[in-house]
Amino acid sequence: MYTKAKVWALSACLAVILFCSLGAVAQAVVDPTGVLWDLQVTGYAVVGSGYMEFYGDNTLFGYLIIKPNMALKPYQRPAEVHFGFFVVQGEWAFDAKGRVIGFFSGGSQAVPLDISSFTATVTAPPKARINISATSNNGTMHFSGAPENLSLPDLTGSSWTATVLKNKVRSSEFFNLTGIFVACLDVPLPVDPNPCVNTVPLPYVYGLAGDGASTVLDGAAMLNGTNRVSINLEEFDIDKDTGLPETDGNIRSVTGKVNFTKKTASMDGTDEAKANVKVTATYVP
Repeated sequence: MYTKAKVWALSACLAVILFCSLGAVAQAVVDPTGVLWDLQVTGYAVVGSGYMEFYGDNTLFGYLIIKPNMALKPYQRPAEVHFGFFVVQGEWAFDAKGRVIGFFSGGSQAVPLDISSFTATVTAPPKARINISATSNNGTMHFSGAPENLSLPDLTGSSWTATVLKNKVRSSEFFNLTGIFVACLDVPLPVDPNPCVNTVPLPYVYGLAGDGASTVLDGAAMLNGTNRVSINLEEFDIDKDTGLPETDGNIRSVTGKVNFTKKTASMDGTDEAKANVKVTATYVP
């Protein structure tokens, strides 16, 4: 990281530097607990949004919707990118410099999101901010944000109509936001037919249910500050012989902006078949 007048000046400068250094260290030690952090996710491979909370027992909990970074050309993208809706848990502590450090992970065995190490700086109110630099199985990731935006509207029960452009093929979809999404945290072993024994509601995340021309939609939508909206859903094809949806679907993640005044949204992203997807939607509260 001589005359008496000159010695005094040098000593004064050293004192100022020492004072500023001590002040910087003191300012860096800011408690991240007691706040639900509204995060924007950026990285080489993925982008998205989420929320995270740090607890006094040095644990943390969060939830994210991320998609592949669409700014990359296909040949620039990693061979495998883990994207979708992730509930994450982990641990944190202060290091010797007063920074927040730790790790967290989530997802599933098939599609994990593992943050093996992160370092965060936290700014105190009234301009509270958090900036996290992390190493993950999706490469380098950054999380930046501020405390939750308490003025976001409640879209429980809203009805949406969407035009979806997937690989230049246009289709229509209708869906509803069914209420605050509830995540399953603990699964006992061995797994029983009804494994959820500990569930938690996720603020600003809504369950999503709907239909396309020959599909059933099931997933979640998340609202964030600065008018951001993210949707992660599974698209199940309907078997034309039985009229029932298939058991395995196609995961899609899109992010974008919502205009709460005009009640419109525009999003883009991709699905696990690597199709480019653009969604324009309108809703009725």
